[in-house]
Amino acid sequence: MQDSPQRILVVEDEEDMAVLLRRALERRGFSVDLASDGAEALAALASHPYALLITDIFMPRMNGLRLVEAARQRWPHLPVILITGLGDWQSYVRAMDLHVAAYLTKPVRIGDLLAAVQRALDPLAPA
Repeated sequence: MQDSPQRILVVEDEEDMAVLLRRALERRGFSVDLASDGAEALAALASHPYALLITDIFMPRMNGLRLVEAARQRWPHLPVILITGLGDWQSYVRAMDLHVAAYLTKPVRIGDLLAAVQRALDPLAPA
C-alpha cells in the first residue's frame, strides 16, 4: 500500500507564481492546495491537515506574517516557509521570531524552494 502524498498549502495572491509553485511541488510528488490570502488559508488549514505551509508575506486582507501568527495559535508545530518580493530586515526578524523553517526572496529559485521544503519536512535530513 502506497502512502498518500504529503499535503502542502501554498498561499500566494499572484496567480502565475501560485501555479509555478504548485507545479514544482506536484512534480516532486506533493499534493498542493492553493489559497490567495491569509483568511482563505486559515479556512483551508481548519479543513484539512497539512504537512507544510508556504506563504507570501505581502497579500490583501491578511498578510503572511499575520497568517503565521494565527496559524501558530492552532497548529504550533506546522512548518512554515515564507516567501517575499520585498525582503526587509523587520519582516525577516519577525519571521525568525515566529520560527519559520525558511525565508526566501523572489524571484524564488525552484531548487532553493525544494531544498527548503525538504529541510522543513525532515529537519534531521542532511542538507
